[in-house]
Amino acid sequence: MQPFRIKVDLKYFFSDEREHAYVLINSACKNIEDLQHHIQNLFNLRNIRLRTNCGYFLPPKESLRVVKDGDVLKVFTFEEPPPTGVKAGSTKTSNKRKRSFDEAESSPHSPPWEPPKRSKRSEQSVSQIVPANAFQMNDSALEMFKNASPLKDLPKKGDTLLFKLRKIKSSLGSGLTGVITAICTYINRRTKAISMNVISFPPRIRGVLSQYSLDESSDDTHSLMVKMSDLIEAKCR
Repeated sequence: MQPFRIKVDLKYFFSDEREHAYVLINSACKNIEDLQHHIQNLFNLRNIRLRTNCGYFLPPKESLRVVKDGDVLKVFTFEEPPPTGVKAGSTKTSNKRKRSFDEAESSPHSPPWEPPKRSKRSEQSVSQIVPANAFQMNDSALEMFKNASPLKDLPKKGDTLLFKLRKIKSSLGSGLTGVITAICTYINRRTKAISMNVISFPPRIRGVLSQYSLDESSDDTHSLMVKMSDLIEAKCR
């Protein structure tokens, strides 16, 4: 196999110049898992997975021949995403992490991501809802979700929608997000696609929301376009 290069989207992990990168694939890579290890070594990540720019999941054991020169692949993980508090230029890292980072072939502007340890208490607790804008909610999203009516048909413009999304678009086994709240702004009755402005969402799911962004080339997670069939446990009030 002749070496070729692909584009990798790393916005799920980084918010600096490493968001987008070219990666060279050589004959040492035989399957998707080999490519995953290569990207992990380059950017000091672990337990990553890959999907196409259109949202199709790439199984680790699949042949690398499904990837072509110039393809765009998005990198993500089924584990907890990187903490949002880690910013470019941060110097508050332990000596162990600093040594690991110095040894990695990556930009020195921000520390590498390590999945946070999860306590039993945090796993059992309900995720805190983080407002997406200045909209103030009198009730928690879970309380609103409990009291709202099931969405049985297309909503109306201005309706408040409460729903969950798959963590990987169109992937049935990827798990679900927590409750997302949004205002319906437009309905395409032919395609049953709904435009909406997000009010609130659970922390650390921006990578999920970006899959449904109106503009896939931007980081906007405020304006979404979601098909009716993609809304899970959808309710309206």
